[in-house]
Amino acid sequence: MKNTLRSAFLCLLALLLAAAVLPVSALPSMETLGTAVEPSWTVPEGYNAHDYTKCVLFLEQTDANGVKNGEKLSENYDPNDPETWGSCWYEIDPLGDEYVECFQWATMNGELRINKIYANYGDLIGAVDAADCTALELLSCYVNGIIELDVSGCTALETLKCSRNSLTKLDVSSNTALEVLYCSYNALTKLDVSSNTALEVLNCGGNELTALDVSQNSALKYLFCSSNYLTELDVSSNIGLLALDCGYNSITELDVTRNTALAVLDCGHNSIFELDVSGNTALRDLYCETNGLRELDVSNNAALIGLKCTGNMLTELDISNSRNLPYDHIISDGMGHIGYYCDDDVAFYVYITAKPVNGADFEGFYDENGALVHEGVWREDINAYYYELEDDSPTGTVIARFSGGALPGDIDGSGSVSTADAITTLRLAMQLLDGNGMNTDAADMDGNGSITLADAILILRTAMGLA
Repeated sequence: MKNTLRSAFLCLLALLLAAAVLPVSALPSMETLGTAVEPSWTVPEGYNAHDYTKCVLFLEQTDANGVKNGEKLSENYDPNDPETWGSCWYEIDPLGDEYVECFQWATMNGELRINKIYANYGDLIGAVDAADCTALELLSCYVNGIIELDVSGCTALETLKCSRNSLTKLDVSSNTALEVLYCSYNALTKLDVSSNTALEVLNCGGNELTALDVSQNSALKYLFCSSNYLTELDVSSNIGLLALDCGYNSITELDVTRNTALAVLDCGHNSIFELDVSGNTALRDLYCETNGLRELDVSNNAALIGLKCTGNMLTELDISNSRNLPYDHIISDGMGHIGYYCDDDVAFYVYITAKPVNGADFEGFYDENGALVHEGVWREDINAYYYELEDDSPTGTVIARFSGGALPGDIDGSGSVSTADAITTLRLAMQLLDGNGMNTDAADMDGNGSITLADAILILRTAMGLA
């Protein structure tokens, strides 16, 4: 008898110890525990016990200072009374913000089911377990410290906004009704949206994604995936795309020829060498700064009101057909690159850039009659000379004049660019050569002040007649 009691006691002790180390999200709900554990709250009459319990388990989680999530949302928080669970701000795109109740319920089959959750800017912690809340249509919990989010089985979920938390994974495979997904600025390394065929808005910027497949998201209208580690992006299946922001990645090719409805394209700060926007006649904003572009044809983009193409290797830009952009032509005369910046968010903030390369010197900005219009001001932040448009500035042709400099890519001084120059540049980039006795200025093809693999590739393309 004593052995039996001792065994039972040890089993119970083991169960208690196991439960003590489990995170809140891993603990069984009060609904599944039945009468084994008495909850510290009571499900009000008329509320679905499963949904109510899920909400309270999240609200009862306590931070290191002993403050519950529910208390952060409302100073009157009472787990037994959902009317005390507080209100918060919610950003409604594009109409602005509104103040809403954090937890909203809808009557289904004679009982109240959780329908919408707004829990933003609350410094909330822990895990959100909304699994199998089948009436949940909206969950918004951005700008918190949430580390886990379970929305499996939420088949009615249409909007999920969980940006600026500490999520390392997110499974939305069962949320087939999802139309809006904001999960930016977390720590996601993977994101599978192949099951979300109704998705219209996806914002997954500021994560650690190395790949993103949107081929199954034919309804997608807005895609924001900037500041990740993407090396490629295929948007050929997203023909209804209106806005694409894929800046600050490592993308080398971007084909937007099928995205004829595109109004906003931001692909700046990548490694794109060619960009065809001739078919994007609806384009209003084009931001392609800091890439490897040698040409940019915007002759078909008459609707442009914003254009940023500084930090490339352009020697000529014709914007005479873009009726909303000041100037007609910007031309480089000599060894240097030009750029153009027009921000439609800032009225009349327009400037031209000039960047000498391969040891050249910048002489100034001239008009088409050869008269000096501006000497240019050096700006460290853009590593170039710039000339800002003023009320009395000429708006026709502006020529950035350079003197001196070497043939780009001709490192050995042979008078031509060869594969040998590309190999030498590669060795310089890998620090296998010190560059003594070489024309290293000519190796810096993009003029960024350093010799990299991208320079070697550009020289090879030039030698092969591809650039």
